[in-house]
Amino acid sequence: MKTGQAVPLTFVVANEQARQRLDTLVVELLERSGLEVSRSAVRSWIDQGAVLVDGRAIKAGGRAAAGATITVVPQAPPVSDASPDPTIGLRVLV
Repeated sequence: MKTGQAVPLTFVVANEQARQRLDTLVVELLERSGLEVSRSAVRSWIDQGAVLVDGRAIKAGGRAAAGATITVVPQAPPVSDASPDPTIGLRVLV
């Protein structure tokens, strides 16, 4: 495994979770693991193929069957191209 590469997380879908949308379910599973990730970020991961159900990519609105294995490889947030506005003068007080 390369340095800095995310460690895959694996979850098994319980019977009561089989009715949920994949994106919503993954957010819930990650929260239970102590990771707070937005649903839009998870949808992006699904589109990138970083979320698999039984080794296959499915749509964010799809549903995983009870007993299915969900593998999630958390992705780094996109790099921001934000930069300070040079027209605003700020003085930092120390």
